[in-house]
Amino acid sequence: MEHDLNANQLPWLLTGADGYLGGRIKALCAARGRAVMPITRADVNLLDAEGVAQLVPHERVILHCAAPVPKTMEDYADEVMAEHAVAMVRSLLATQPARMIFASSMTVYVDVPSPVREEDAPAPGSGYAGGKRRAELLIQERGISATILRLPGLFGAPRKSGFLYNAARAIAAGKDFQIGNRPKIWAALHVDDAAEAMVRAADLTGPTRVLNVGYSERFSLDRALTQLRQGVVLDDAPGFEMDLTRMREMIGELPRTWSERVAEILRDAAYA
Repeated sequence: MEHDLNANQLPWLLTGADGYLGGRIKALCAARGRAVMPITRADVNLLDAEGVAQLVPHERVILHCAAPVPKTMEDYADEVMAEHAVAMVRSLLATQPARMIFASSMTVYVDVPSPVREEDAPAPGSGYAGGKRRAELLIQERGISATILRLPGLFGAPRKSGFLYNAARAIAAGKDFQIGNRPKIWAALHVDDAAEAMVRAADLTGPTRVLNVGYSERFSLDRALTQLRQGVVLDDAPGFEMDLTRMREMIGELPRTWSERVAEILRDAAYA
């Protein structure tokens, strides 16, 4: 990794510091003696460009995790939420950051054949995925030093929702679990592994980079459920898959594997 010593001497700015991913990043930085300036919803509305300009110093490293989070399938199609995500990035870019690390989403790859490479992302569509993609392009157009991380959906304690948690709880209790509506693409990433990736990416310098972040598996709801039930999954089962070559080159492998995380969520579910 390349390091920018001048930028790293100042506290990193962390948006969404009171959120699911942001909270994990804050704790990880504290454990490693890395100073951060946490920014929460109580501090400033990131849609308020003037408020952001008053609060956020110029030329800082910004780890941007704050975002409207869809809670229903209808939310994924919400254009207002999508535009809010773009507006937040626009407000932060106005502070002329020294570097930005942006938590984007694998959903930008809808209808792209697997394994997806970073260059395969299409033009922005609608809804949540379109908002993430437009925010990516806005960062790239500014030509600043930035790392854009395309993250799968997050899971892990203390979150008690989502497919993996509910499936693990049912299986641990000896109950059947049925899959409802299947999304076109699905993958999962433990929140601690996402936090590690964000922190490592904050040390990268140079031009804007886009990195897929994930585990070396193909993903689908059916494959995940089979592994939760039996501990194995057929290699030829279809699913979504990322090309992780660039991730390995730039920030290295994630600390834990998918199989280890599956065992962990089953153990946590058994004692929940």
